[in-house]
Amino acid sequence: MSEQEIELKLVLGARAAAKLRRDPQLHRLKRGRAANRRLIAVYFDTDDLALKDAGVALRLRQEGRRRVQTVKAPAGPAGGVQTRVEVNAPIAGDAPDLDLISDDGVRTRVRKACAERSLRPVFSTDVKRTLWMIEWGDSLIELALDHGEIRSDGASAPETICEAELELKGGSPADLLAFAHDLRERVRFSVGAASKAARGYALFLGAPTPPKKAGSPDLDPTMSARQALATILSGGAAQLLANEPVVRRGEDSEGVHQARVAVRRTRAALSAFKPIIEDAHRKPLAKRLRWMQGALGPARDWDVFLEETLAPLLRERPGGPGLEALQAIEAQARKRRKAGYKQAVKAFEKKRCQRLILDLDGWAFTDNPKAHAVAIGRFAAELLDARHARILVDAKGDPSALPVEEQHQLRIEIKNLRYALEFFQSLYPAESRKPMLKAAKKLQDCLGGLNDAAVAHGLLQELAGADDPREGLDAEAVDRIEGFQAARVEAGLAKLAACWETFQAAPAFWRDDAREGGVRSALSAE
Repeated sequence: MSEQEIELKLVLGARAAAKLRRDPQLHRLKRGRAANRRLIAVYFDTDDLALKDAGVALRLRQEGRRRVQTVKAPAGPAGGVQTRVEVNAPIAGDAPDLDLISDDGVRTRVRKACAERSLRPVFSTDVKRTLWMIEWGDSLIELALDHGEIRSDGASAPETICEAELELKGGSPADLLAFAHDLRERVRFSVGAASKAARGYALFLGAPTPPKKAGSPDLDPTMSARQALATILSGGAAQLLANEPVVRRGEDSEGVHQARVAVRRTRAALSAFKPIIEDAHRKPLAKRLRWMQGALGPARDWDVFLEETLAPLLRERPGGPGLEALQAIEAQARKRRKAGYKQAVKAFEKKRCQRLILDLDGWAFTDNPKAHAVAIGRFAAELLDARHARILVDAKGDPSALPVEEQHQLRIEIKNLRYALEFFQSLYPAESRKPMLKAAKKLQDCLGGLNDAAVAHGLLQELAGADDPREGLDAEAVDRIEGFQAARVEAGLAKLAACWETFQAAPAFWRDDAREGGVRSALSAE
């Protein structure tokens, strides 16, 4: 039979693992004696990794004298708290038997992915596990401490496993999170998103973890606003966690960009839902998100400055006059970028960040009666209408004629509308929402150069140690950089009138008169 597995993975260092094993609080809470096991598992897939692409993990695991076939598939976002469907069956042989998958839906999913292709071993795990059963509140939690390795024939070396898993065996997920919060006060860990299967596939492919972009939350018109916000926040936690290993490598600027996008989107979601959620729940989370965005900011700002301003300028004149001055600025910027990445990595390691991840995942279990009473369909339509109307008013008919400060503010309003459109798009028919989504993105891009220019000027001031960058840097190089930025601003503003016209003409798809069907028809029975 299938069961739903709710667990939280904690990534540990060797010292933290030893401290966990000795933790007095753990031993006060445990039920019975610890159990020690050796678990050897082999993961199977097709030659083209069809099961991986389908989001399914299939393994055979030796557990003492027992051999068990297990299929796992996600049942929610891969954030901190992970929910999976798990189907187990005893097996005698060395090869998987798909007929043993008792859940019809999971078996169909696996067979469809395999499409009659043969399965072969891809990687294996060899783990020494210590198990404790923990009583916390009204819940029973299994704490598994794992030490071991992941091996793959194609890899030059195995990958070490040193982690703990908290699995809810009975009771409330809120207790699982509360126990994790309590444990983090004494034991240093990072919340992990990558399963052993995900790490095994990465080892087999020999490819580093790629950056993860934001997905569209899978919202349903019958959801309450509280349920919808919980889905959005959990997706934000998943995106932030997925990009942590990319940030740690410090080689791919897209990783820190997407981590920052995750934080910005999550902040935008809290702001959007502010009228219907309790300040006692919202403010602490908003404060941590603001801190995390600030911690990631320098790395991202220096990335953009190096890649989108200095790199094009250096390509323009590979041997021309002023090259050495630009190269000197580039060298200083790279040092600042390196420091920014160190700051970002340290932020992920801080207790504050781990509390943020746990709280984002825990939103589904907070008590927000007002948000629970509001239907997401009506809330989404009203919010989109209000944000759209505000942009129309603040643009004053011609955004290109606005003062720069007002253009900056308009850009922020457009960005917030775009985030809201992306949050709620699954509530509406795909074709009806495309024109507005596309128009909002292009309009935001037209004004994006304004922010880039302001940030670049601030970075030059930082390098120069003066309000006027020309006082501490080569004046000609500064003029060249600021001229390049001014040209980008001008190019964006030149397209602004056409983008604004397209935006105004895009149907407001959330309104009854702009579409047929959609949210309000789904809620018409209320």
